[in-house]
Amino acid sequence: MAPVFLNGDRGLLTRGKNARAVWIDTTTGVTVRTIGPNNNYLGWIVASPDRAYFAVASFSVVQLYNAADGNPVGTAMSHGNYAFTGSFHPDGKSLLTVSADRT
Repeated sequence: MAPVFLNGDRGLLTRGKNARAVWIDTTTGVTVRTIGPNNNYLGWIVASPDRAYFAVASFSVVQLYNAADGNPVGTAMSHGNYAFTGSFHPDGKSLLTVSADRT
């Protein structure tokens, strides 16, 4: 899984221990927050082109987050099977996910 830079490259979002996404302050190296899936599986992380949002996949569930405060945005998207990957539209207004359930 590739790390994602957020907050004007002052934040690094990457995989941490125990299937958690870890937000690290790049100027201090200190962990700012952790974002953890409920099922102990972290599949992938993707950021919107403007880095205002990011999505975290946990097996069949994809949750959108606000990059400014790390809070979830809306209800998590559920698939019937593993969510392979996701990508934001270049305008950042849509998130496409691809799942083993063919949705």
